[in-house]
Amino acid sequence: MKLAVVVTVVMLLQASSNPSGTIEGIVVRAVTGEPISGARVQAMAPPSQPSQPPQMPPVVTTDAAGRFIVPQLEPGVYRLFVSADTYVSPEYLTEKPVNVASGQKVSGIRIPLTAAGNVGGHVRDLDGKPLAGVPVQLLKPVYNFRGERTLRSAGAGSTNDRGEYRVFWVTPGRYYVLAGSAVSIRRPPLSGAASPNEMPGQSVLPTYYPNAAELSGATSIEIQSGADLNGVDFAVERQQARRIRGRVVDATGRWPSSATIRLVTLSAIGGTSGRSSPQSYNPIDGTFELQDVPPGNHEVIVEVTSPGAPGPPIPTPVIPEGGGRVGIVTGIVGGRALVTAGAQVSVQVAGADVENLVLTIGAGVPINGLLVIEAASRGPATDGLRIQLVPSRRGQIVSFVQAPGPTAANENGTFTLENVVPGEYRVQVIGLQPDFYIKDARFGARDVLNAPLTLSATTSDKLEVVVSARGGRIQGAITNQDSGPVAGVAAVLVPNDHRDRPDLFRNVTTDQNGRFVMNGVAPGNYKVFAWETMEPFAYYDPDFIKRYEQKGQAVNVAESSTPTVDARLIPAGQ
Repeated sequence: MKLAVVVTVVMLLQASSNPSGTIEGIVVRAVTGEPISGARVQAMAPPSQPSQPPQMPPVVTTDAAGRFIVPQLEPGVYRLFVSADTYVSPEYLTEKPVNVASGQKVSGIRIPLTAAGNVGGHVRDLDGKPLAGVPVQLLKPVYNFRGERTLRSAGAGSTNDRGEYRVFWVTPGRYYVLAGSAVSIRRPPLSGAASPNEMPGQSVLPTYYPNAAELSGATSIEIQSGADLNGVDFAVERQQARRIRGRVVDATGRWPSSATIRLVTLSAIGGTSGRSSPQSYNPIDGTFELQDVPPGNHEVIVEVTSPGAPGPPIPTPVIPEGGGRVGIVTGIVGGRALVTAGAQVSVQVAGADVENLVLTIGAGVPINGLLVIEAASRGPATDGLRIQLVPSRRGQIVSFVQAPGPTAANENGTFTLENVVPGEYRVQVIGLQPDFYIKDARFGARDVLNAPLTLSATTSDKLEVVVSARGGRIQGAITNQDSGPVAGVAAVLVPNDHRDRPDLFRNVTTDQNGRFVMNGVAPGNYKVFAWETMEPFAYYDPDFIKRYEQKGQAVNVAESSTPTVDARLIPAGQ
């Protein structure tokens, strides 16, 4: 025990005898090169052990000339974090950390910061009177691995008594502006945040700039670096919380003995907001009531479950090639009760209560089908294939409706999807091998691969899905402006047509020589892109792709073909 203590003391003495180093540099304004005083700089080293949290280093501040010195650094690798009021605050040198040797003075670090922008305007009612306490949000569309679009807040403000709002220090870029909230009615004012005389419970009809109830009718705004964008004004309608009342019946006019009613609010930040209201259902006459419903677009969903039935598996979402991952995805056992009947109705709540809404539930029906596999015999490569119907709305996958579990086909290719509730779905196949692709999917005579499948309670059509093992294979390289290879960058394949199908996209990372390979590509016309910097899955955004359409490298893919295509890296800021 004594020897261990002595050794520890010696090691500490040796560590402390190492001369400390410093990092010196200057923080400037991007483009103009003006020095920025008062910027905060931190040099952070990763923990010596992965299980240890990183130690928070001290903060140094730039002087009047924008210069900084980070002193007393132990030998190691550091990353710099820089922030300043009115500027965008990025992490600096993420890819090129600063290596500080014992006693070394690292100098010449130049850190450019991008000036943030500001946006402001007025919110008035239809009579031109200013509205106080109305939330105003800057929204940026973001996408997940399945191509689902949601809206992320990039800044928010609230109107004052003159109806004025200002959202400041915004990262430059394009945004949608939303006045009003589609999530909840305005809450009572918080202490110190507004006048105690402000009337709670008021709300306004959510409106996208310049005057649209839906995002599809909105116009985006461009916020420039260091600029004030004013005059982004709204004329909105005063509203109050409303109620939705109606009845649940089946095709015979009878109502279920129990039902779950859910209200899903759409066009909100993050996609949706759901509220379960089973207590609103009256089993005596099948009536229901939803109270305190905010103005906006909603989905009213009713689900009838079988008592005591075991919950079906809740499958892990299919990760298409566009999500940058491949492989077989298995289901996860969940505890949700089995939905035996249901209905879904779109409702817009505005200036009046919604009365006499009838929800006609349809019982779950079996969907019989056939899985055809071309150019591959039955075996391990095909045994893992699963057919799945994923709920959608207007062709876009949604998560607020329960989906039937994935189903495997029999040896002769036949399969049955049990208890599928009427509604809209997208057809997916889980477990595609690298050279496989979905060639066709038809429900009766209808194409349900390039369009959603709409299922009614009286349908008798069969679902036929064709999977081919003759997928194309694209190989190529990504080079920079000097024709040198670029390693570790995403090479992205974007289809010219059917860009609402994430399974047609590819996202692979280049190797150390800048080369890439994309497998299982469906026949068609595509473009290959590579961005130096890109937000995750931004290539699903039509507006984003539109800005770079001419910078993609075109490629045509046929079955079993192996075209070669080289693409140029798109530098950051272009």
